[in-house]
Amino acid sequence: MPRSRTLRESSGLRHKAKIMKLFPTTDPELQKAIADAVNSTWNQKFGEYHMVWEEVKTQLYKQFPDIKRGELGLIRSYVLKAIKNKRQGGNLDALAEDYAQKTGIPSEVLSFINNYIKGLTF
Repeated sequence: MPRSRTLRESSGLRHKAKIMKLFPTTDPELQKAIADAVNSTWNQKFGEYHMVWEEVKTQLYKQFPDIKRGELGLIRSYVLKAIKNKRQGGNLDALAEDYAQKTGIPSEVLSFINNYIKGLTF
């Protein structure tokens, strides 16, 4: 299973250095501009997913206090899939139904998440 990204103090700098290696040019100013643009987009997307997850997790604990801590990984996975699905114009209800069947997460929890994500604008 892939490791989830963790935002640290050096994450942005390490990503920027990686982009500068991927786009070598003779003009250092152009290379820096490319790295800044790509790094800015990367930071935005990471922060967006992270903020949505933290808010959903807070709301879930308020609404469903009996959620097991072990289920949070599956629920987080669903939140990320639902965000991606919404961006692509997919059907969140069908996704929730399929996910509940596969994982055993209660459909009420997934419906709650769907209602939250439907209210977001991306």
